[in-house]
Amino acid sequence: MRLRRCRGAVGLLGASLLVIGSFTGCSEADHSRGGLMLLVSTDGPLSIDRLDITISAADSSLLANKYRVPEEVTLPTTVAIVSNGNATAQATISVTGWAGDIPLDRRDAIVTQIPNDRVAALNVVLSARCSPKLTVNADGNAVSSCGQGNTCDNSGDCVTATVTASSLPTYHLDDEKDAGAAGASTEGSTGGSGGESGSVAANAAGAGGAAGGEGGSAGEGGSGGVNDQIPAPYCGDGTKNGTEICDDGSNVGRYGGCMPGCSAFAPHCGDRMADTSEGEQCDDGAVQTANCEANCKTHRCGDAVTNTLAGERCDTGGDSATCNANCTRATCGDKYTNTQAKEDCDNGGVDTADCDGNCSFPSCGDGYINPKFVIKILGNGQTTAGESCDNKSGTTADPQIAMSDSADCDKDCTPARCGDGYVNVAAGEECDPQYVNPGEAVVATKDCYATCKIVMR
Repeated sequence: MRLRRCRGAVGLLGASLLVIGSFTGCSEADHSRGGLMLLVSTDGPLSIDRLDITISAADSSLLANKYRVPEEVTLPTTVAIVSNGNATAQATISVTGWAGDIPLDRRDAIVTQIPNDRVAALNVVLSARCSPKLTVNADGNAVSSCGQGNTCDNSGDCVTATVTASSLPTYHLDDEKDAGAAGASTEGSTGGSGGESGSVAANAAGAGGAAGGEGGSAGEGGSGGVNDQIPAPYCGDGTKNGTEICDDGSNVGRYGGCMPGCSAFAPHCGDRMADTSEGEQCDDGAVQTANCEANCKTHRCGDAVTNTLAGERCDTGGDSATCNANCTRATCGDKYTNTQAKEDCDNGGVDTADCDGNCSFPSCGDGYINPKFVIKILGNGQTTAGESCDNKSGTTADPQIAMSDSADCDKDCTPARCGDGYVNVAAGEECDPQYVNPGEAVVATKDCYATCKIVMR
């Protein structure tokens, strides 16, 4: 058998019975060289950003590296352990996948009798099913609750970590894509366990377990993967199942997500712990209080969240047609001028010299009679406080002069009358002899009768 260049192989030599490196320099290798190919992959949506691999033999460390994913290594990947010809050689292997400081899975294997006449394949499939079994010790290392000498399997169960290499299948090109791991043999009278199933996308079956001690029968081969097979629910599938508290698919304790093991929510708005690093300003349990909004932001008028507990009637983040920037309802007469509510002014809903009671600027011709607005009498040029009428004919650039006269109101907002010194054609006047105060007799002139008709000659 000859092998192609291996991915993920590490160019190190160990001073033991084994060599970490590549089969003939990661080019094709002779079958007679022998050894073990470690294949590392995942079976689900694990957000792995670091891969730790340690390999030792005969109490000597052959490899202890941390690889950044995907900068330094991509999954699936392989590491070659090359035999130097001793068929009794043994290797202890540990593979841990991390997401930041959270361990997602750790797999351990003690592989005995590494062959010198073929390349055996050890398939390590990292799975979220094993995440609940992991903690981090004081040294920052991932520790499995399966205990020393055991490891977690793809079903999330604890099994022995010891694997006899004779029970492993022979490595072929692209095995990391096509097959599940072989079952381990059992020392003693019972047969070896069956191989693990192939990956979901693969069709090849895992290799059968080898025969164990004397009288033991070989375990049955693992079942092959099936295209489009729907896996059984598990922590990490992105769906909350059974007794799971949550499941965001990665479950690495990120803010707003789920903790490893799907047993608790990660820090989030509503946990009553203000997480300022994530932008929280307060946290009263994701409910609105007088000081804290349900979105974990400190209450303030103008945040566009109406907080009635803080006395707000509304909050649109500023002036709007219905709400003032001070979080009160926009109402003419509230002494708050809100231009978005089409107010020009607001003097409390009462007429003043500079504001009508309807919150508009006073102007003759606007149809609103303001008794405080100062007008200019067209008949004598004097000013006086108070409109007496307003014909709503329209306003002009001069707020004291309306657009036009009407039969009962001059455009200076005084009643139309003969003797006001102003000719109002709309009122039937042809002339107006002179201004006299209201109630006084109109005095005719040589050109205009006291009836405001022109003297015909």
